[in-house]
Formats: sequence, C-alpha cells, structure tokens
Amino acid sequence: MKLILRYKKTLIILGLISTSLFVFRSPLYLFFISYDEVGKRDVYAITNKDIINCITKNKKERNLTFNEILSLSHSITNKSLYFTPEKNHLDPNLLYQSKSAHCIGYAGFFSAICNFLLIQNNLEKEWEVTHSIGEIYVLDCNIHDYFETPFFKDHDFVKISNKETNKIIAIDPTVSDYLGVQIIRVK
Repeated sequence: MKLILRYKKTLIILGLISTSLFVFRSPLYLFFISYDEVGKRDVYAITNKDIINCITKNKKERNLTFNEILSLSHSITNKSLYFTPEKNHLDPNLLYQSKSAHCIGYAGFFSAICNFLLIQNNLEKEWEVTHSIGEIYVLDCNIHDYFETPFFKDHDFVKISNKETNKIIAIDPTVSDYLGVQIIRVK
C-alpha cells in the first residue's frame, strides 16, 4: 500500500511539473534561451499566386494592425510548413509547394509573409523585416560549439524592427510551430 501511495505522489508531482513547464514554456524559454545575430539573408518577395490567395483568404477586409500581421504570419507559416532536417528550397514561393522546411525555410517563409502583409497594410515605412542568421545560447553558453554537424552550424530567425522607435521583436518560426513560443530574446 505504501508503495502505491509513493508512486501516486510521484506521478502527481511529475504531472504538476509537466503542467508547469507547459504553461510557463514561453517565460522559461525567454529566460534560458537567447539568440545572437551573426548574419542576414535576403527577404524574398511573395510571387506565388497560391500563397497570395492563402493570405487573401485569411486576411480580413480591413487593414490589419501590426499584431494581427504577426499573428497571421505565424498562422500561415505553421499551417503551410512542417520541419525536416533535409536540404530543401530556401525560396518561400517554392516551399509552399514542397511544404517541408528547416529553420532557414521557416524563417524565410515567415519573413516573406510578414513583409508582404506589412506592404499590403502600408506599414513598411514603420517596420522592417530581417531574415537573420544566428547562434543559440543556453544560459549564455553557445550550443553550436558542442556540435560538429553542419545542421547545427547556425539557426535562422526573424527580426522585425520599428524604424522610428528602434524596438525589435524577434521570432523563431520553427520554435513557434513546435513549442508555441511566439517571441524570442536576442542578445
């Protein structure tokens, strides 16, 4: 009987810890994980008519706010792509057909959708989208130093900068898709 109670208490404690980690995943991620920008890639223009139709179908009739643009960019990226470590297209116009992407593709797709929506909503003079190449740090320790494979050479993310206030919002679309963490911290 004591053994059953001990297992029951252990399961309850593990359940509470798991629930807490899930509920507080974004603040924990922001606390433990940071990114350092080491380069940039070009932001592609959306030319694929299927992507434009997808955006138009999901966009409201009125102009979107900046937060609605971020939300819609997340939604379309997460619904359109799935992660693969395999080599694939970098151009979001081609990724929409193949559906598979790694971090470069996720960041390229998100940045292209976000930039397209900023232009459509006349916010491109206020906000600038950057497709960034970065390195990930866990508690200020660069994790890329511990891997020899090219897959962990770097990690792409997106920075959106307000041209007037210099406020920066950083997003890792890959992490957003799999962990639901919307905003990341840049050094």
